[in-house]
Amino acid sequence: MHRIKQNTTWVSSKKIERNWYVFDIKGKNLGRAATEIASLLSGKNDINNVSNLDQGNFVIILNSKDYALSSDRKLYTKKYHSHSGYPKGAKDISLAQLKQNKPKKVVWKSVYGMLPNNKYRKRYISRLKLMDGASHPYELQKPQVVN
Repeated sequence: MHRIKQNTTWVSSKKIERNWYVFDIKGKNLGRAATEIASLLSGKNDINNVSNLDQGNFVIILNSKDYALSSDRKLYTKKYHSHSGYPKGAKDISLAQLKQNKPKKVVWKSVYGMLPNNKYRKRYISRLKLMDGASHPYELQKPQVVN
């Protein structure tokens, strides 16, 4: 009986090519968009994805202020918690306040929460580029548009 030999392709860290993607978030649900962006940042869309290598891509988010939420109640019920480390240093801020003061921070926090909690998380999030409008300065990288 003949055995079929199966070869596994292995990607070395020197041969990793990082692609650029453009994602327009205008009118899209924030959570669903964040999961797609997180999979692009971590390189899960690549055919030869290996979990122990950083194969992430660059993602440019356009119209980062104009996202949609699944419900209007979420603006006032969702809270972001932070602590300074000092006694009584806890702070809670609602989504409505954060959206008014720092609208890009809401998108950043949602994508950061979707990324895996391992040693590559900071590298992945550093490849995220948030833009206010519909244009970006990364035309030389020839980014692909994600629908």
